[in-house]
Amino acid sequence: MQVNLKKDGKQIYTTRYRHVDCKSGGGHTQFEIQGGEFNKWTIVDISAKADKNSRIYSLSDGWCLNGTVRGYNESWILVDDGKT
Repeated sequence: MQVNLKKDGKQIYTTRYRHVDCKSGGGHTQFEIQGGEFNKWTIVDISAKADKNSRIYSLSDGWCLNGTVRGYNESWILVDDGKT
């Protein structure tokens, strides 16, 4: 699901999710934002930022950055069935 964030009817930001296959063998989902001060797609790794045991991650930094992007905005990301 790509989301356009607007202010006063003008598009400011566009967001999307990306699914990554990590070199470690696991998978990971990241959030990306573009627009405003972000000239190109910029990763916002919410999991890395939320992990209190991790170092502090800045925008465009996070886990599994050297992995292979599997897809963007896949439909399963919006499923809350406890299995996916």
